[in-house]
Amino acid sequence: MTINAVQQHVVDLLDGMQPDFYYGEPVEARLRPLTPDFVRENRPLVFVWGAVGEESRYTPPRQTVPNVSQYGLRKLQYKLRIWVITASDNSDEVGPRAFPALLWQVMDALRTDPMPVEITDPDTGATSFLELIGEQFEWDYDVDRTLSDQRLMRSLGLITCPILEMWNE
Repeated sequence: MTINAVQQHVVDLLDGMQPDFYYGEPVEARLRPLTPDFVRENRPLVFVWGAVGEESRYTPPRQTVPNVSQYGLRKLQYKLRIWVITASDNSDEVGPRAFPALLWQVMDALRTDPMPVEITDPDTGATSFLELIGEQFEWDYDVDRTLSDQRLMRSLGLITCPILEMWNE
């Protein structure tokens, strides 16, 4: 498998999600941002890009027969990074409450994703199963920044989500 299949699953899960609070437009989710400062007014953006991973393999008993594959269970553990970006009216008093609520809603979409889910690698066509997603989160968001025209405030948050992927090889 590749990280591409896992990232695409999360993009598909979040793209088009209608925020519960404040933002008029649905979430636009994609792989990696177009530019570091890319924003759309009243349309939350989610970029699923970046991860730290670890792989392990369980193969007992080892086969000693010539020309026979060594089958085993592969386990990939990711810490996937999900970037959330919004731009809202600088004079709006609801905005400061809306962004943390949006982060919570993104995490809620991940924690309620039915498991296990079969995914297909877009490069190899191989299939695997996501066994755990949304069981644990770390999140961070900073002070809003005023954009150059002083009309919009940009909010940026990072959600880190451990994911477990498994497959037989």
